[in-house]
Amino acid sequence: MNRPNASRLKTLQIVDEAIVDANVLLRLLVDESPEIALRVSMILDAASERDITLLVSALTFAEVVYVLESVYKWDRDTIADKLSELIETSELERAA
Repeated sequence: MNRPNASRLKTLQIVDEAIVDANVLLRLLVDESPEIALRVSMILDAASERDITLLVSALTFAEVVYVLESVYKWDRDTIADKLSELIETSELERAA
């Protein structure tokens, strides 16, 4: 597996928050593509190191839940556990 070029993540910080869409969360949670999951993990790590808050809207959370239930057949308890764990261990916050 090729590791993404880390120098691309070493840019000047010009933001203190960014919006995350459902695809980013889904790629990390379902881990279908280890390369993409690694990239998402690196983004979360870089955001944490640079104190960048990653915002997730209620609609995005709803989309993630819908896809995990309908496409991946995850039960609600598993979804709740995985999303809670992700929020607790990263710079993700619910957007107002």
